[in-house]
Amino acid sequence: MSTLMRDSITRNRAIGQHEVFEDFDWYVTAHGFTTTINNSGTVAVGTTTNTNGVATITTGVTQTNYAYANFTTNPFLFAAGKELLFETRIACAEAATNVSNVIVGVMNAVASGAMVDATGPKTSGTFAVVWKKAGDASLLWRCTSSLSTTQTTNVSTAVSAASATVFQRITISVKPLNSTQQTVAYSIDGVPLVDGTTGKPFTQTMAFASAAAMMPFVGVVAGSANAEVVICDYIYCGQTR
Repeated sequence: MSTLMRDSITRNRAIGQHEVFEDFDWYVTAHGFTTTINNSGTVAVGTTTNTNGVATITTGVTQTNYAYANFTTNPFLFAAGKELLFETRIACAEAATNVSNVIVGVMNAVASGAMVDATGPKTSGTFAVVWKKAGDASLLWRCTSSLSTTQTTNVSTAVSAASATVFQRITISVKPLNSTQQTVAYSIDGVPLVDGTTGKPFTQTMAFASAAAMMPFVGVVAGSANAEVVICDYIYCGQTR
């Protein structure tokens, strides 16, 4: 567990925040987190050896097959005065070159279509996510915040490690500005993400009126006829009560 997350958990409990933490020491769907898949996708942990607690999230072998590990309910809601922190640590190899679609963050109603092959997250909903898409040879991480159909996306300079053994810690921090707006900031391994166009660190400003409740999740969508895999060390999400 990162120092950032240890400090965050301590702070969250001290100031009265609701939090979810899944370390994947064991896993049964709908016990906290739920497996959302089609065809032969799986979310599994080692039954004999599971050093450090990791989940292997695997799609089926048909293009557009998906596999998500998402919280069973929607306990988080963007609102005035309610900071939110999401963090996960993942490794994602490419079964076929540059064709893995990976997405992490908080989103309402995670299901089929949460991530669209070679395109990005769904075009309507409430969410803040970090994602990479199939077909991008540069393997760049992208960041999108969304309220209904109003969306902001930044293409960062950060690159997916594209390795089953190199983990990246992805953090999303949401802070209210006033009674109607909030900022969303993104970092990887503690480093704020930089916009590929401006060359500067960025935050996104979004409204949250009539936002839908959300669940934390990690997922992968196959961009070819190969099973794609994300290895997830943990998922954390905390928000002011």
